[in-house]
Amino acid sequence: QRGSDCQVVSLSDIVYCEVLGRKIYIHKKDGTVLDYYDRLEDLEQRVDSRFFKCHRSYLVNLDYVGGCQDGQVLLSQGERIPVSRLRERELTQALLRHMKERCI
Repeated sequence: QRGSDCQVVSLSDIVYCEVLGRKIYIHKKDGTVLDYYDRLEDLEQRVDSRFFKCHRSYLVNLDYVGGCQDGQVLLSQGERIPVSRLRERELTQALLRHMKERCI
């Protein structure tokens, strides 16, 4: 919801979400970016297990993760987002679990 507008976004369309200030930016697979006011913690409660909080400002959809290198998550669309050092191992484990669940 943004002001009086409301838009439904399929979780499978979301590549990653980032928070800047008090706004959340939803980066979709078609390249569009939606923004609205919320807290990342609240969004994290509303999404499913395919999403992983790789950094205090980023929530990434594991469906689009191609790997992890030099403190960054490599996305299948060529983008790179930061992963905190404390969460790198957790990300690897979450990615392996996710791949196993999807039988990749």
